[in-house]
Amino acid sequence: MDIASCIVTYNPDYELLESTLHKLKTSGCVSIVIDNTGTHNKNIDSDILIYNYKNFGLGKAYNQCLEIAKKDGYEWLLLLDQDSRLNDQFNPHEPVQKLAKYQDFYIKTAILSINKDISTKILKLNDDFYLTKYVVGSGSMLEVNKCYSDPFLENLFLYSIDIEYSVRMRKKGYFLLSYSKQMIDYTMGQEIRMFKRRFNTLTFKILSKLLHKDLTRYPYYKNTNRYYLMLRNDLYLLLRRKVDISYVRYIPLLIAYINETDGFLNGNIKVLKAVLHSIKGDLDKDNLETTSAL
Repeated sequence: MDIASCIVTYNPDYELLESTLHKLKTSGCVSIVIDNTGTHNKNIDSDILIYNYKNFGLGKAYNQCLEIAKKDGYEWLLLLDQDSRLNDQFNPHEPVQKLAKYQDFYIKTAILSINKDISTKILKLNDDFYLTKYVVGSGSMLEVNKCYSDPFLENLFLYSIDIEYSVRMRKKGYFLLSYSKQMIDYTMGQEIRMFKRRFNTLTFKILSKLLHKDLTRYPYYKNTNRYYLMLRNDLYLLLRRKVDISYVRYIPLLIAYINETDGFLNGNIKVLKAVLHSIKGDLDKDNLETTSAL
């Protein structure tokens, strides 16, 4: 078995997790679960199970999985969210076997995504693969030998970890590829909601007409600290040139999400706090306060 999978859990839906682990086993993919819940849970039936005594976030958990995959000799490590749903086309060995036929691409590929719908595709290389600018963590297959020496940023905790990593791998000259088949079902947020606050509703209706794109809906999270982390992390990375400058276009959207869910006053307090910590760079300290409420 040349592919291991990494699932990071925090109070997961155990029925969904059990289904995912079953599909991984039947596909011949070893499962590694990093449980950030903080308590031992016997309901998780994975091949390798690591309990962290508290929630350290995704970056540290990904690095733990890379350490295991490197030690045990796996060539690829598939990253999955705890709520990732593997569809009927799921077969992680298929894209690896097809990529092996294109040796020039194979030796330069650091990340191979089976979640193409969320990838930022640049160019269609052939019937099987797209050259990609960014990939999200869920559905990314990391080439272990290339990625092991470049650990994920742990202080970001939860968001923009995959975006920063995509930029870093591209700067090192590696390829990020997306497979032509969508093998997992993935959505942003717990649900999609319409903007309701008057200013946001009017603004995004106008922008939708100007850009010919529906911007009147946004990914909703019940815990609004998630938007705060997105904004803080994106500003932190932009200020340090760790992501492309074009990524600045997401900042107004995130500010709108915060004001939509927290209100104008509390929302702008959060925005100012995000700006402050992004400038200071004290993310580890801020995580102690912010992430405990996730």
